Amino acid sequence: MNFSNFKKANFYKQISTDNVLLILILLVATVLRFYNFNEIPYINDELSALFRARFDTFGELIEKGVLIDGHPAGVQVFLYYWIKIFGTSEFAVKLPFMIMGVFSVLYIYKIARFWFNSSVGLIAASFLSCLQYTVMFSQIQRPYGSGIFIALALVWFWTGYFLGENKFKIKNISGFIVFGALSAYNHHFSLLLLGLLGIMGLFFIKKDNYRLYLLSGVVIFILYLPHLRIFFYQLNVGGVGGPNGWLAPPENDFIYKYLKYVFHFSKLMYLLTFIVICTGVFLFFKNKEYKNNLKMKFRIISFMLFALSFLIGFYYSIYKAAVLQYSVLIFSFPFLLIFLFSFYSELSKIFKITLVMSILIISTYSLIKERKHYEIFYHQGFRECVNQTLKFKESGNSCAVLFNGYEDFYLNYYEKLFNKKTNALNFNIDTVSIYKFSKMVKAQHTDNLIWASPLPTNLFYQEIIKESFPYLINKSLGFGYEVYLFSKNKSTITDAAVFKSCLSFDKSEQFWNYDINNVINDSIVKNKACEFKTDQEWGPLFEAKLKDILSNKFNYLYVSVKTKLLNKNANPMLVVSIENEKKECISWHTSDFKDFLHMRIDGKVYLSLRMADIADFNLNDNLRVYIWNKQKDNFIIDDFEIRVETGNPLFYSLVTDF
Repeated sequence: MNFSNFKKANFYKQISTDNVLLILILLVATVLRFYNFNEIPYINDELSALFRARFDTFGELIEKGVLIDGHPAGVQVFLYYWIKIFGTSEFAVKLPFMIMGVFSVLYIYKIARFWFNSSVGLIAASFLSCLQYTVMFSQIQRPYGSGIFIALALVWFWTGYFLGENKFKIKNISGFIVFGALSAYNHHFSLLLLGLLGIMGLFFIKKDNYRLYLLSGVVIFILYLPHLRIFFYQLNVGGVGGPNGWLAPPENDFIYKYLKYVFHFSKLMYLLTFIVICTGVFLFFKNKEYKNNLKMKFRIISFMLFALSFLIGFYYSIYKAAVLQYSVLIFSFPFLLIFLFSFYSELSKIFKITLVMSILIISTYSLIKERKHYEIFYHQGFRECVNQTLKFKESGNSCAVLFNGYEDFYLNYYEKLFNKKTNALNFNIDTVSIYKFSKMVKAQHTDNLIWASPLPTNLFYQEIIKESFPYLINKSLGFGYEVYLFSKNKSTITDAAVFKSCLSFDKSEQFWNYDINNVINDSIVKNKACEFKTDQEWGPLFEAKLKDILSNKFNYLYVSVKTKLLNKNANPMLVVSIENEKKECISWHTSDFKDFLHMRIDGKVYLSLRMADIADFNLNDNLRVYIWNKQKDNFIIDDFEIRVETGNPLFYSLVTDF
């Protein structure tokens, strides 16, 4: 196959229909990415990138803005110079990535059309234009939106070099070199794709093209040489899955969950994709397309580009350091689409129109209505957290604000955007002890207090706040953020519990088991309590099936217990575990008493969970809550409470079903 042959074979008969459909697909892709573009907020990673682009010199940028990040320097260096010219507004910073997102749709069409036919190109482009996976990452200034475009352009010029007309050889190999270098500087997984593609090119080498192809590899390596120090430094650190990283190794069902995510967790999208794939496979065998060796070679290449990217990432994450996330597979994802729909031969005009329109309409509907992309993605992160904080602050007088805002730069950016001050006490909760946080709350002498966090935080901070501000007045919950307004004054607004059980040891309670011989009359609180003696390791047990206490998988679980230590060095643990029907522990969580008491001998201990943080629990699993007196100390407990609240279904909604 070559470009001159490609221009034949019914191309002129189809050009009008194909072009109209392609323009329609590109128009849909543009609208979905640019809709209400001034209201697309930064995600936290984008604010981090801006924060790391404020240095005066290029050397500082590399040392303090790139090395510590875990990503190659390409996007960060681009951002460094881009904002010097165009500023730091959300739209200005996101614009190049949104444009590249649209051009990615064009390039997947061009590649699939050349490798197979225009029908495959139109189908693949239709999906790429509408899936939330590709739409969202095109709206984010990170190496994913740029990477998918660079990967597709790289493959286009690679294809043109081997199979294009000779007069374009230099142009195509030059494009391959440029986009090869950009791939290396963009992301480590786009560098991986470059390596895989380079090896696959060896299967196309002939006498007249091998010298220039091998030379192009040498040139790309030379262009990458300045980055080797950064590469090896980040490789040794281990990135987000290293010793100090937050990313866990993938489970064996990662690819299954990934495909569910890609296709919107939607039965409608599953059905659409299934029908489109099965129709293509049926036509493939009917038309005996398997006899075309060149197309079969491209089919294998498209599959292997995705499969090897996944497998290398998966096993590296298992045996070295966790790096595999949904985002890093986006560079090879277009080739998965090409493979899935590569079985189509050229379709009739009416069939082609029907198929493309069905994909565009159903996928767009699913994006907007099922995934609620514009409701959720446009109201998340720091921007929405600051916006809601300002609204809550304006709704009442005498209001303090505690803001888990990481760096002041993040909060200040949106205060400047809204032209209003939150007057928040801003800090990074990970650097503040529970005792210090409690002191911060008690130091607020206002009637109301706002607790705002645009980052995942432990729920027990709300419980600590309630010790001083016991009434919940209002709340705003969204993707990745939560804002709560608490008050000292009683309100008619309450956060109704889905389930609540408190063991006070004065009567039996459902789901509770304890030794009645340990119940005492406590002289301090003037009621019954439970005493742990030095020969007792385990305490009162709450045990219930999750289906008996939860209303959905997004519920929040709050556990608390009052305690008085009779030995000031005692350090029991509050334990929550979840066991499956085989009595195997699938989740185990603890709170040390000393973390909450901090040198005191009495107080309250908390343990809280987002149920969505627990992977693959079943409603038939058992929840077990108890005290573990590991050191066999002497202490008293009372008011052992289990409470379940509705929770925040949107907290992980951009990457999970909800």
